[in-house]
Amino acid sequence: MQSLSVMARLLAVWCAIVAAAGCAENDHAVTATAAPHSLIADSLILNVEDVQRIAKFDDLTSDPQQDTRAPGNLDAQAPAPCRAVFDQQAAFAQGWNSFRSVWYSGASNKGVTQAVGVYPDESAARNAFGRVSSDLAACAALHADGYNFTTQTPTPSTVEVCFEKCRVVYRWQSSVLIDVSVQHFSDADRIAAEVVKAIADRINGA
Repeated sequence: MQSLSVMARLLAVWCAIVAAAGCAENDHAVTATAAPHSLIADSLILNVEDVQRIAKFDDLTSDPQQDTRAPGNLDAQAPAPCRAVFDQQAAFAQGWNSFRSVWYSGASNKGVTQAVGVYPDESAARNAFGRVSSDLAACAALHADGYNFTTQTPTPSTVEVCFEKCRVVYRWQSSVLIDVSVQHFSDADRIAAEVVKAIADRINGA
């Protein structure tokens, strides 16, 4: 089935990300004076216990090799507007001050990926979100093989990529661009929405 091949592609992309170095997880909300820009993205990422609780799946574990501080460039062969679907470098581009991506995975290839890019100001993050939203809409209109999805915009600052479920979510919040994707969960849309909200709540608490 096409949906299975698409999700297999997504899983392969995330598995290909190799970190230069790992770091300890931090579940504290960021504050205005808590850390320099290089640490802000770390403070927004949910730890594995938080995601286990949201997913209702205790088997998720963190892999240090999938913990990165720069977006990966992993889908260069895709049609140009489709690269933002699977390729973090295409989605986050340049200009961010700090970046963090983690992948928590478990049995049956279940997984949850979080990526956050912190930009110099709200305008820069909004522009990054606008570019991603435009690219995703253009890609959906192509109906290209492997990229047969629709998009939804439940709020002006949120865009969802929907295969059989809306399992990839981008949100712009303040000076941050958030990207969450969920693989092989039957309630992937709920999990993605709740993880995004939890990250956004940390930004609100800054």
